[in-house]
Amino acid sequence: MELSAVLTLLRRWAPTLIASAVLAGIVAYNVASTVPPTYTAEATALVGPINTDSTTLRASQDLVQTYGSLVTSDGVINYVQDQVGGDISDADLRDSISARAESVTRILTITASAGDPRLAADMANAVADGLGEIASQGQVRPEGAVSLISRAQPNPDSAQPFVPLIAVLAAGAGLIAGLAAVLLIDYFSDTVSSREDLSKLAGAPVLASISPRRLWQRRSRPLVVEAEPESSAALAYRVIAGHLSGNGEATSVRRFLVLGAEGREGGGEVAANLAAVLVRAGQRVRLVDANDEDHEITHLFGLRSTKMLGELAREDESLLPEMADRVFPGIEVVGVPPGRDPRLRDLTHVTAVMKQLGTDTDVVLLHTAPIHRSQTALLWARVADGVILVAKRDSTKRDAVTISVESLRAIGAPIVGAILHAVWRRPAPGDVVGPAPDAEASTFEAEPGADALAAGADRSSRAH
Repeated sequence: MELSAVLTLLRRWAPTLIASAVLAGIVAYNVASTVPPTYTAEATALVGPINTDSTTLRASQDLVQTYGSLVTSDGVINYVQDQVGGDISDADLRDSISARAESVTRILTITASAGDPRLAADMANAVADGLGEIASQGQVRPEGAVSLISRAQPNPDSAQPFVPLIAVLAAGAGLIAGLAAVLLIDYFSDTVSSREDLSKLAGAPVLASISPRRLWQRRSRPLVVEAEPESSAALAYRVIAGHLSGNGEATSVRRFLVLGAEGREGGGEVAANLAAVLVRAGQRVRLVDANDEDHEITHLFGLRSTKMLGELAREDESLLPEMADRVFPGIEVVGVPPGRDPRLRDLTHVTAVMKQLGTDTDVVLLHTAPIHRSQTALLWARVADGVILVAKRDSTKRDAVTISVESLRAIGAPIVGAILHAVWRRPAPGDVVGPAPDAEASTFEAEPGADALAAGADRSSRAH
């Protein structure tokens, strides 16, 4: 895997990796906090005299290791039991006592551990005194004398468990485990996971990777380009609009089909945001809900349509104004009622409807259901000037993209590009705003400098 792909993967899974590290740290902290604390105390003793001849010094140095081994002998353990009392067993005492012998300096450091700081100090001092008792038995020679240099003092700070360190180590382990899981998921995943992945499958440029970070949609502004105009998602839509503005003659109607590769990719939201950007750039846009599966655009704007698209095939000029609603910021939306229109199952009717939809407008944006779920998706693709394929990151199957692309190429439908969408959830009727009042629709005008915005988006798209 290339470094750029790894970095992209880490950025995409960064929240998950951080969550795994934080969760592991919190769990370890809570568990370690329930463990009873252990306190340690140290006593130091000197083996042999401080100042003597070299022969005696060498003999004392040899005896340091011996005394270090005697700290857990039966004689010393029994002496400690008599001094400190309590219910500590011999085995627990041996596990709680250790010694570090320095042959060069002849210093013997005795360490004792206990659940109470005072008990730990008493145990360490008792071991030192016990060694002194053993050393004083029998013939006493200066090289074998044990002198207590410093007595152990109670230490109020626990030595174990070191909760902060345990939490940090656990967080690191959680991060490594999360990274391993992410790599395994990415390796065995059969879904579209990156721009590079989508570009290879679609055989077309990826126009943008859009990741709106809204957990819910405001009722007054369901479109991210209106609710968060300075966000990266809004910028991505402006770049895509630049691509669309650069296609076709200025005097011709440009008709684009937006469809998801599998479903639930948020293609209707993509089409609606693109329509809003194009309208802001001074173009007349007609947004059409041709999705006969879930009617996403109709729900997105809370429309209450009563006429099917198939009725436009009658070429009655009065029908289109009746079916179209003007919504903020000036998009003309053609919604549909629930159900499928049986009249849109042959190319003749679809062509006639598309002709009517292109009347008195600059751009027609249609959103349809995925090809494998809709009988009309390929018919719409045949009469459109270009198709924009939408895939949802880590959700849309690679096979679904491949099937959609092969089907479109089989009928000669041009694929303008693909969009990698990371939509949080599908819009629901309760989240959205209905049609704008007639007064607002009639007074809408393109923002000053809209033409410059479109030109700038076009230059940006070409640069990409």
